[in-house]
Amino acid sequence: MSPVKVMRSVQMDMRRSVRPKKEEGTDEETGLSIESGVMVKKEQVDIKKKKSPGGKSATKVTMAEKIAVKKEKRKAVVKEEAGREKREVVLVKDELDEVEERKGVITIEDDDDDEDEVDEMSTTPGRRAINAHLMKYTYQAKTATTQPSPGIFSAPTPKRKREAKEEEEDQVVEVPIPTLTPTSTSTSISQAVTPTRITAVESPITSASQAIASTRITAVESPITPSPSKRRRERSGYAPPSTYAHLNLLQDAIGPSLICLFVGLNPGLKTASTGHAYSHPTNLFWRLLHSSGCTTRRCAPAEDQDLPRLFALGNTNIVARPTRNQAELSRAEMVTSVSILEEKVRTWRPEAVCLVGKGIWESVWQAQHGRKLKNADFRYGWQSESENIGRVPAGAKGGEWQGAKVFVATSTSGLAANTTPAEKEAIWRPLGEWVQRRRTERGM
Repeated sequence: MSPVKVMRSVQMDMRRSVRPKKEEGTDEETGLSIESGVMVKKEQVDIKKKKSPGGKSATKVTMAEKIAVKKEKRKAVVKEEAGREKREVVLVKDELDEVEERKGVITIEDDDDDEDEVDEMSTTPGRRAINAHLMKYTYQAKTATTQPSPGIFSAPTPKRKREAKEEEEDQVVEVPIPTLTPTSTSTSISQAVTPTRITAVESPITSASQAIASTRITAVESPITPSPSKRRRERSGYAPPSTYAHLNLLQDAIGPSLICLFVGLNPGLKTASTGHAYSHPTNLFWRLLHSSGCTTRRCAPAEDQDLPRLFALGNTNIVARPTRNQAELSRAEMVTSVSILEEKVRTWRPEAVCLVGKGIWESVWQAQHGRKLKNADFRYGWQSESENIGRVPAGAKGGEWQGAKVFVATSTSGLAANTTPAEKEAIWRPLGEWVQRRRTERGM
């Protein structure tokens, strides 16, 4: 209920319950008579008494005098009630302001000088109505060492005791802070330079001194360690060959009569350090090679040189030198290296070439067409025969050859997140089905 509604309800209760006390007498200073709590002029109520024939006194009062007396009484009563209501409204507003300031926590200060006044006010009907409306803002809990302060609020019921006990057990808050310093007498905090767990327990409010500091806070040192900040990846640019000149070049796994030759961009740092293709644990090459059907089992990076003998598959790269990622290679370097790849394909003549990544196909396209590959011209999977790599014209050594057909697959690097693992498997599957069919035709 809002404070305005509380005040209105209290006013209605006071109007119904408060009645003026009946007093009779005469004011010595003003010469006015007091009847039923209202002072009126004596001359207005002077009554001419005469003896009636029967011996009884008879009273004669004119109608105008009666009306005048009633009007004066009504005005006095209205004025008295207005003053009393005004005083009560002010008192109610003060109480409500105090409620709002303490945000639902109200206590009575233990002041010996005001105890009699509080007890006397709590017996009036208006005060009882105010107490009834303000009880819901009160939080009281009886403890073994302290007693509730005397005042306008009633003692807690057993139900309130149980609720207060449950709230006290549940009110535990853990707050990690770097350092703490004590701020008041009701707060006990141990200073620490490491993160500390603070347990805050709400204490029952039983006196005015506890109303200001109603929360007991204790600091307990805990082995809480701050979570390590995520390492921010730095953007890399072109790196000259001298940057990783200390690393060895990766040996090609290639031979004659290959069904498919896989072409990577260039060796990574992990691959160059181990000497085996696609050695980084986040690289999906060996998993996709098996899930697509290109190999009958999942091979390890150390078996890269056995691919031609076991599965008629080979591996090479368009750029030989190792780098951390593609950004450390220049576009001109990648386009120039396409001629080296074509010479390898002409020498070993595999049936197909699988380009492991869109960037490799862009370099091959630019080298063949003299312009960059547009998005409208790009697609994963098998390319048209006009895009075959390593064509050998008629009359050349070894005879005419139409070149190896091209299959463009997704990159298997862990840094390539533009496609999901499921999408990568769907793109690789047509190549695996073709490799299985060609292996079956060869009787392998």
